[in-house]
Amino acid sequence: MNLSKYIRDKKGYILFAAIYLLILTSLLNMTDFSTQGIIALGVLYVITTFTPLFIEYIKKKTYYNNTYKTLNSLDRKTLLTEMINSDVFLESEILYDVLMQVSKSMNDEIGIYKKQASDYMEYINMWVHEIKTPIAAGKLISQNNSTVYSKSIIEELEKIEGYVQQFILE
Repeated sequence: MNLSKYIRDKKGYILFAAIYLLILTSLLNMTDFSTQGIIALGVLYVITTFTPLFIEYIKKKTYYNNTYKTLNSLDRKTLLTEMINSDVFLESEILYDVLMQVSKSMNDEIGIYKKQASDYMEYINMWVHEIKTPIAAGKLISQNNSTVYSKSIIEELEKIEGYVQQFILE
């Protein structure tokens, strides 16, 4: 956050304050108020109008700079909401609420994907255990019915079993 952007953001307020100051000085000038009095009231008005803006700018600049510094120091950027203050000013509370909703939404989506991955792994494990039964049965049948082809069938079944075992280890 820099000062020129902040001033552009507050241009409506500053324009209104300037118009009010012009009207005030014009009215005071019409009533034969002393020039020194008009200048003193004008300076007082400018100080009381723009000091709160300056204080607000300092507060927001400090807050946003600290937020960026915190964000840049985090390895896991998703933890930002745990690290920032939420009650510095109204916009910081709004920002905090928005970030919390985004974080919750992201965590919900991650939960969905984790559940899908877990379900898929459970399905794969079930399939692997199911496929082992026909492989073992095929081996037993081939061993009990010794023919010219049974040795070749057992070798192929062992290859399949190796692939299935390899799939489990991955």
